[in-house]
Amino acid sequence: MVQQVSPWQARIAEIDRKLSTRHIDLDEAGYFLIAVDREEGLLRASHYALVVNDQGLAIDPKTGKPLPARGPVNTPLIATYTARTAKEMCVQLFETQKPVVSQFCHAAYLGRELMRAEHALICGDDYVQD
Repeated sequence: MVQQVSPWQARIAEIDRKLSTRHIDLDEAGYFLIAVDREEGLLRASHYALVVNDQGLAIDPKTGKPLPARGPVNTPLIATYTARTAKEMCVQLFETQKPVVSQFCHAAYLGRELMRAEHALICGDDYVQD
């Protein structure tokens, strides 16, 4: 059975697609890879170090060359956080310690992604970070 998409859903999807292609400045505090751990029923956020050059590109600190947008990257893991809900993770990341991001837009992005991951965990859907 094919599920019909309402005009409202199509409009929301188009807005999301457009906003996902905008330029964003990299956060020198690092980046996060978010995953769903179905066995444990947890959200997992792995925080990695990042070096940004004068042109705003993420670079390999050893070679000085830009990191690839896709594929394996070998940057140092700073910490791994786990939580049962997106709200619990956001409290952990932004309220109970020194915040782990240096930009409000990065914190907002993480909140959105954690909500998507929580939804995937609850509904059994696949989660792919945007």
